[in-house]
Amino acid sequence: NQPVTKPADSDSQHDKDSLDEILKVSDDPLGMIERAEDRAAQQAEDIFNFYQAPVTRFVYNTFFYIAFLIVFSYSLLVSSSVGLDYLDYFIGFMVLSFLAEEMKQAMDSSLSDYLADGWNQLDCLAIVLYLCGSAGRLVAYFQLRQIEGNSFAVSEGSNLSTGNSSDIYSSMQANDTYLSTFLDCAEASSDNFIAALWGLSKCESKDYILPPSLILNESAIYYFRTFYAFSLFSFWIRLMYVFSFSIVLGPKLIMITRMVVNDMLPFMLINTVLQLGYGASYQVMTYASAYYSPS
Repeated sequence: NQPVTKPADSDSQHDKDSLDEILKVSDDPLGMIERAEDRAAQQAEDIFNFYQAPVTRFVYNTFFYIAFLIVFSYSLLVSSSVGLDYLDYFIGFMVLSFLAEEMKQAMDSSLSDYLADGWNQLDCLAIVLYLCGSAGRLVAYFQLRQIEGNSFAVSEGSNLSTGNSSDIYSSMQANDTYLSTFLDCAEASSDNFIAALWGLSKCESKDYILPPSLILNESAIYYFRTFYAFSLFSFWIRLMYVFSFSIVLGPKLIMITRMVVNDMLPFMLINTVLQLGYGASYQVMTYASAYYSPS
């Protein structure tokens, strides 16, 4: 086998072409700049088209939605204040963006077509629950303003003004964060205390945090957190919409939906009728000589 050798004429032709290209660029510097600008514009357009592609938009929309769910869950699990912090502002901004998107979808089509989609119904439910929770949060704030420190104000030293101070102190003692916060601000007046609950003021650079006893005893605080909890649950269920695009999970979601609608709900309806009939008859036969009294 003879080794393949490259002709010398080929090398000389390549060198000549390179030299001609260099001379052409040196003779036309403006053309070189224009070509560079065209390449930069083309690259910018390619980047724009990449981020505007449906797949890319779906990916970062899903990413931000999961981040929203994590922040919302963390806020409800950790935060115990009627005041607003940066997490609450982020959550509110995301919910408002969801509301704007749903309004846009409703205006692009008829209301009946919009509500015919079950995912849109779930979106509306989650947003309405969050708005109800926010309204309840405002109600809790104004109720705490009306309390004016009588139910849970801090007086001189480490004593609390009203209520069973020993029980409240013992419940606070289980959490060093709550205890240190209240003891450090023991000299605060009732007005500053109420204002700190809403995040309007601070005491020695520390935010007031609601102790567990106040969260459990104040019905307004319990209600708005309940609305938030149902809203969070609805938003988590809404995440399954992402799975519907999967080749593996999408058909399974359709099968589960059909099974629930066509099999489980009719069975539960029949079971409910039987249980109601049996329960009423059993109650009458067991206590034949008695009657029901609300007292």
